[in-house]
Amino acid sequence: MNRGLHDTRMPAPVVAILDTGYSPGLEYRLGADCDWLFVGRDWTCQQHVPIDVDGHGTGVLALLACDRPELQGVCPTCSVLIQKVDGAKAKNRQAHWADAIRHSLEFFLSMRVRGLILLASGAWGLISEVEDAVHAAGECGVPIITISHNDNLPFCRLPGRLAGRLENVICVGAHDRRLSLLQSDNGRGSNYGLETTLYAQGDDLKTLDVKGNVVSVSGTSASAVVIAGMVAQILTAFPDITCRELKGLLVESTAVGCSLPNGTSMKVFQTSLLKSKLDTRS
Repeated sequence: MNRGLHDTRMPAPVVAILDTGYSPGLEYRLGADCDWLFVGRDWTCQQHVPIDVDGHGTGVLALLACDRPELQGVCPTCSVLIQKVDGAKAKNRQAHWADAIRHSLEFFLSMRVRGLILLASGAWGLISEVEDAVHAAGECGVPIITISHNDNLPFCRLPGRLAGRLENVICVGAHDRRLSLLQSDNGRGSNYGLETTLYAQGDDLKTLDVKGNVVSVSGTSASAVVIAGMVAQILTAFPDITCRELKGLLVESTAVGCSLPNGTSMKVFQTSLLKSKLDTRS
């Protein structure tokens, strides 16, 4: 059984996934109970459990937190809070973002844990309620990991664009296995706006679909999960780290990559550099 929102036996930190929900029938961690998985709300239809019918949220959760012989997530020891903010029939999506961000902040506070928010979505405009919620997260010391998005444009979508001026927002782009800007055959690919904090591997990563099959995914959602998993591990080792220090540590853990079409160079995240800096910090 999943732990309820008021169970005080809570490990830290917790990753709040704001997405299309999850598939409750899947065994994400083989042989383990579900005391790491907290079920929040379905903000698109508030009387329902946040069940995923689109597959995106399930893929994000599995890529982050799975612990199975055939699939190891980026951070298979983290706890997760599921918030459904999107889906095929969802309306007022940004209002759901704002509500879910604030609810997640209340959850972290009530459980007395460090938390982070993973929002692998974006829009070209932003309602004031979302920006206010993002600011509130910063005041609470909660980082928000989000995406540049997949339009193959020299701009970031919002809220990722806020990374240019807010310390708690980390905007993630995607590179492929050749360390080039991720692009697909249909002309889509990672955005590369100046506000992009860093680029991570987002090419052909393994996860689960809603039926539990192992599948491959590519894009900025996948690369954002990689960084969210790294942030969860950093917060575990250094629970008192500030959002400014965290963001600086991630940027310092990048290497100069290929030139981008906008004339800048890609900041390629490297796990080995992060581990070296964490060893020095400890």
